[in-house]
Amino acid sequence: MLNLNLLENILILGDNHPGSLKIMTKLVHTYTQCRQLKRAEELGVAVFKKQKEVLGEDHPLTLWTMSQLAITYNHLEKFKEAEELGVAAMKKQKLVWGEDHSKTLTTIGNLIMTHNNLNQFKEAAELGVVLVEKWKQILGVDHPDTLLAMSNLAESYSELGQLKQAEEFCILVMRRRTKLLGDDHPHTLVAMIQLVKIYNLLGKLKEAKRLGVLVMKKQTKVLGEGHATTLLTISHLVNTYNCLGQLKKAAELGTLVMEKQKEVLGKDHPKTVKIMTELVSVYQKLGRTTEVQVLSKGIDQILNKV
Repeated sequence: MLNLNLLENILILGDNHPGSLKIMTKLVHTYTQCRQLKRAEELGVAVFKKQKEVLGEDHPLTLWTMSQLAITYNHLEKFKEAEELGVAAMKKQKLVWGEDHSKTLTTIGNLIMTHNNLNQFKEAAELGVVLVEKWKQILGVDHPDTLLAMSNLAESYSELGQLKQAEEFCILVMRRRTKLLGDDHPHTLVAMIQLVKIYNLLGKLKEAKRLGVLVMKKQTKVLGEGHATTLLTISHLVNTYNCLGQLKKAAELGTLVMEKQKEVLGKDHPKTVKIMTELVSVYQKLGRTTEVQVLSKGIDQILNKV
């Protein structure tokens, strides 16, 4: 109903009217939020082009659309396009709005996630340190945007091997979200998952198992066993059980994750390949040669396509 009203306004005002262009940008945001990503991309590209022609590249509405389209590209896993647009938007927004403007900082936050997705962890960490401090000064430590920035910085640190710093941020974010949102809130559970991953990397396997089992039970109850976030937690638990030598449990959970991810993401998706690789390690330790050969062949075939 909302979209129909918006489209009626566009018809009344005309495509080139600033009011219509603003409505179109809102629709890009709405489509992205509703995960209608192809529609968001198509409309975003069209309205961005029109806004540059009608309003100019430095107009606030054009800059807002750049940020929205970069977010859409992130969700579509078109990370190079997201990076290109995000960097351009950040530079222009700093000039037009200033470095401390909330929209500039939001764009930087989205760019950090893009850098992480592209394995550009050094660039992500450099921006992340600045962003955390900016948000702490402007919004305070407990604001959701500050906690999200800390969480993303922890991700960058963990991939860079700076595990103690990553652990400190993860624990801080988990405790703050538990206090503010409760321990069953999806954002709190995400923080717990991140900490499970860090514990695995630090070799704190008992802590990883305790927290991972707790989160898995909560997510299975609230989100369901096949939800992407639940599967991520189980994947980390597979690694934990493997490292603890609890191989039958690792094989059981690993098989569950692999089959679910094949259904949801496809057999060629990097996350599917990652759990297949973990399962190869488990099966090798269990002496299950046939499974090792089948999975290894499957992984080779997928990698040779790339």
